[in-house]
Amino acid sequence: QAIEYEITEFVPVLSFGIYRITDKSVSIRRMGDLADIAKRTVKYGDDSVYTFYSESMLEKMREEKRIENEMQTALDMHEFSVFYQPKVSLDGKVNLTGAEALVRWISPIHGTVSPGLFIPMLEENGFISQVDLYVGTKVKEFLEHLYETNHRLVPISVNLSRMDFFDKKMIKKLLDGIRNSGMPGQFVRYEVTESAYTTLADSDNRTLSELHNMGISILLDDFGSGYSSFSAIREYKFDILKLDMGFISNLEKSERTRLIIRSIISMAHSIGMKVVAEGVENKNQYEYLVSHECDYIQGFYFSKPLPEKEFAKLLVKKDKQ
Repeated sequence: QAIEYEITEFVPVLSFGIYRITDKSVSIRRMGDLADIAKRTVKYGDDSVYTFYSESMLEKMREEKRIENEMQTALDMHEFSVFYQPKVSLDGKVNLTGAEALVRWISPIHGTVSPGLFIPMLEENGFISQVDLYVGTKVKEFLEHLYETNHRLVPISVNLSRMDFFDKKMIKKLLDGIRNSGMPGQFVRYEVTESAYTTLADSDNRTLSELHNMGISILLDDFGSGYSSFSAIREYKFDILKLDMGFISNLEKSERTRLIIRSIISMAHSIGMKVVAEGVENKNQYEYLVSHECDYIQGFYFSKPLPEKEFAKLLVKKDKQ
C-alpha cells in the first residue's frame, strides 16, 4: 500500500538479502551480516528486489575493500596513468583533432585494475576528486611540454565527476593551475556527464561559466543516457555534445535509433553545438555518422586509448603526413 506522509504520498522501494541456512552452527548475528551483504548487491530496476547470499559476494566485497585501502598509496606511487583516446574529425579528411584523457590503474602487484571496478569505488568513497585533479594536472603538464617544444597541440578533454563540484579546494586548484599555465586555454576541455550536471547547484553552474570565460570548452558527456538531456542543454550553453555510446552500439540494429541520432545531430548543429560520437567500432557506424554530418568520433575503429608517449608519437606522425 502507498504510505501517506504529511501531504506527500510515496511508494517505498524495499530490498531484501536472504541467507539460506545450511549450517546451524553459524550464529544468528553472522547470518544477519551475510544477509546484509546480499542485500547490498540488489540492483534496483530488476524484476525482483531480493537476492540470496553466496560466498562469491563476500570475496568480491573483500576484494573491493582491499582495492579501496590501496588507492591513496597507488596515487602517491603514481600507479594511476593517463591514457589518451584520439578523437578524429569527419570533415572529409579524417584528421586527428583531439583526445579524451582516461585514467588507468596499473599496479605492480595486481597488474591492470579494471576501470569498471575502481571508478565506481572512487565515486562512492569520494576519492574520485583527487584522481580527477591528478589527471587534470598530468594533462596540463603534457600540453605544456608540447607547447614549449613547438609540437602541434590538439584539445584534450578531462572528465569532471559530480563529486568534483562539491570539493571547492579541488576546483580552486584546477582553476589556478590553468591560470598559471602559459598554455592557451582552448586546448584544455572538460567533460561533464548529463547525470552529474542535473545534480549541480547554481554555484557549480558558475564554475562552468568561469571555465568558459577562460576560453575552455565544456562537453556534455553521455547525452541521451538519462532523462534530463534536453533540460541540461536548455539550462547551460555546452560547446560540444557527446552521443552516448549506447546509441552507436545499437545503430546497425534499429532504424529508430538511426533516426534519433540524425535528429540529435541536426538539433545540436541548429543551436551551435558540435557533436562527438563515442564507441565507434566498425566501418558501418563510421560511414553512417559521416553521411549525417557528425563532427567528431572516437572509438576502437580508429584507436584504443594510448599511453602518453604513444599518443605523442601519433601527433608527430600525423604532423609529417
